[in-house]
Amino acid sequence: MKKLKLMASLSEGKCLDIGFAQNPNVFLKDPVGIDIQKVAKPDNYTEVYVIDVNKENFPFSDESFDTVLAGDIIEHVENPSHFLRESNRVLKTGGKLLLS
Repeated sequence: MKKLKLMASLSEGKCLDIGFAQNPNVFLKDPVGIDIQKVAKPDNYTEVYVIDVNKENFPFSDESFDTVLAGDIIEHVENPSHFLRESNRVLKTGGKLLLS
């Protein structure tokens, strides 16, 4: 819980939470979530999508988010180059990518 609270405190503006399904961040306000697993939408999330971040493009326009969170998933990503390119594409100029 401490890490979730810290990541939420570092996020700003519109937030994309990648890999949220196993541990949704209850401290975020109105995030959008994407995960490889289909799960019920947590109450505080505005939308959730099932996406394979290894090969699928994120279903968002360029520069859509102020913050992209990826908590404890990078070690599970088989194609980190694609994942990082897509994260960068959807981040607004000056946005934050928070990895743990």
